This record gives sequence, structure tokens and C-alpha cells, in this order.
Amino acid sequence: MVRGEVYNEQADKTVYLFLPEGNVEIPGKWVRTAFDESKQQQYFANVDADTVSIGKSPAKIYPFYTASKSKFKLVNDFYEWDADHWIKQGMSVNKIEENVAEKYVIWQVKGPNTDKMFLFGSKDKLVVNYMISADWDKETKADFLKSMYVRS
Repeated sequence: MVRGEVYNEQADKTVYLFLPEGNVEIPGKWVRTAFDESKQQQYFANVDADTVSIGKSPAKIYPFYTASKSKFKLVNDFYEWDADHWIKQGMSVNKIEENVAEKYVIWQVKGPNTDKMFLFGSKDKLVVNYMISADWDKETKADFLKSMYVRS
């Protein structure tokens, strides 16, 4: 597996090289920080200390996966599975948007010292998990995540 990032100043985007799963374009300049091996998620930070994480995993590794399940149903089950984890941690969870045709769900987790927005989606045989933690309004966060999803 190959991982790396390249910043394109002219286009003002960071390309996360994530092979063989495929690249992800992140608007703006971001630098890789930590990698969570257990979740297969790469974290990035910008100069404002905002955080982005990117995860791509084969759908078949999840306990709710079945080959006959639609991609959107898989994504929605992923959301419910992860949301349950956050709720058990005492956080509030709010589904912001779902798009059956594009196969994604955008949702938010809030709690003491926590305000994260996620986009869970399905591309090919992969489940994608994008997260942004930034002091931005809800619409800006959702648009940011959708732009990453469309470009990946």
C-alpha cells in the first residue's frame, strides 16, 4: 500500500495518494499527521488546526455486510452502526443529509469538546469514511465533505 500527499498550489488542493484504493482530493493545504491502523484512517491538519480524516475499506470487512445489500443500504447500516457507538459514549448524533443516488450519508456528532461531521459513502467495492472537525458552519462542512467525495 502506498500513502502520501501532494499539495497543488495552483489548484489549492491536497491530493492524498492512497494506492491501490484510489486518490482523494482535499480542498486547501493539508498535512498528514497520524494514521490509525485499527480503523485504516489517515488524519490531516491545516494551519488553523482543523482536522480531516480519510478512510477507505473493503465493504466485506464490516459485520453488517451482505453481498445482496444495496450500496446505499450498506452505507446507511454503517452510519447506524457507528452512530450507536457515539451515542453510547454520551454524544448526540444528527443525520444531516442522505443521497440514495450518490450512495452517501452525512451526519454530525456533538458532545463536550466534540463537533465532527462525517460523510459515509460507497465507491466501487469500498466504504469511504470522511470526517471534518473544524470551527465552520454546518453547510460549509457538508459542502467540503461532498467535494471530497465527488472528487475521489
